[in-house]
Amino acid sequence: MFWAIVRVELLSLWRERFLWLSLLGFMALAAYAAALGAGDSRRVRAEQTAELTEEAERLAGLVSLARAVEAGEPVRNLDDPRDPLRVGSALGRRTATLPPGPLAALAVGQRDLLPQSIVVTSDARRAGDAGEEAGDLARRVAGSFDLAFVIVYLLPLLVIALLFDVLARERESGTLALLLSQPLSLTRLTLAKAAARSLLLSLVLLGPCFALPWALGQGVSLGAAALYLLLLVGYAGFWVALCLCVNAYGKTSAGNGLLLMTTWLALVVVLPGLASVVVDAVYPSPSRVELVSRAREVTRAAEALVSEQEGDHGAAPRADAAERRVALQEQLSSQAAPVLEAFERQLGRQQALVDRLRFLTPAIITYEALTDLSGAGVQRHQHFSAQVERYHVEYQRFFFDRVRAGQRLTSADLAALPSFTREELPARVVAARVGLGTLGLFVPTLVLAAFTRRGLRRYLSSGLR
Repeated sequence: MFWAIVRVELLSLWRERFLWLSLLGFMALAAYAAALGAGDSRRVRAEQTAELTEEAERLAGLVSLARAVEAGEPVRNLDDPRDPLRVGSALGRRTATLPPGPLAALAVGQRDLLPQSIVVTSDARRAGDAGEEAGDLARRVAGSFDLAFVIVYLLPLLVIALLFDVLARERESGTLALLLSQPLSLTRLTLAKAAARSLLLSLVLLGPCFALPWALGQGVSLGAAALYLLLLVGYAGFWVALCLCVNAYGKTSAGNGLLLMTTWLALVVVLPGLASVVVDAVYPSPSRVELVSRAREVTRAAEALVSEQEGDHGAAPRADAAERRVALQEQLSSQAAPVLEAFERQLGRQQALVDRLRFLTPAIITYEALTDLSGAGVQRHQHFSAQVERYHVEYQRFFFDRVRAGQRLTSADLAALPSFTREELPARVVAARVGLGTLGLFVPTLVLAAFTRRGLRRYLSSGLR
């Protein structure tokens, strides 16, 4: 009887033109969003490849020039490859890149907010390398049009369109009592009708939502694919359970639809906005304008001091001037460091609070997990930024030590410039975050299932047939 109802329900759905148009429209939007995400990741990779290619060619030319100078050829301009300060601040600048993750087609995430390439020189760290605010959940969830947006915002609407009247339609048409006169419980009837509609939903989940990011990705591991599929099932399952629960207690299709749309608005739009307000109230977002302004003030003061000292010691040896510049750069770094560290500490506090508040609504859970899987999350960028900071210290030391020792750079030194080696955020960290978030989807789903079972019993006892 169960599978007979499933077949009848599928035949009935086959005649619903609006439903099929909705399914096809959703699949087209999902495919378009996945293509946009893949295109954005290709753009970032192409830009980073061009930057690294330019760097390799520039450094190779610098080594060749140094060898020519060592062979006796005069330096033709101010770009002396033997000058540690000139090379460290400009000629030998390096670029640290954060490439898109394997599932980058899933979400643009923080890629359009946070720098994916950072230029490293021997000068003090720039204020512009600091990150953006972590607390604006509403902007993050409703950010770029990507597959994460389609899943978080539009997938619930598709589920609601499929399941809002799964029982109410039968009751309103007078066929519910006839169906229940057969050897069939209301629970089995509800599950059979929901199973038929969920089969259609699975076409969407396994099609553009799951298969396209996997196909468009590069080197996607089975573990990441499994986590993504589990997340999709968890998020869709929550909305299916919510629709069934509303059907178990609702009386009319219109009432069910209104309640479900109100719930969608609350969970997907209102709660993320309220969470943003809470985050900004508890940990106010640092002002990037103030950060840049203070950093510029420190820079201007240091540059003025350099000019003053060079004016007072116009006849001083060049080595003394270089040592003064090194001392001033270190002073600049020490003065700017507290400003940058305070900024990043506040962002860290915001993100920690976001990690707790995400369990308020499945929308935040799902979006944060999708950005983590795509490699466009805040945590991966923080991991990258910490490595860049350590590399910057190493890079500065390479040149400043030679300035203090009065050494000029050789072609061998230039060939051995410190290079940036990025370590990927451990997969277990991503798996733990996504797994915990997925658990946060399944727990309320089970609670809704329990309420649905209770509601179906009351549905019969109240005589609503």
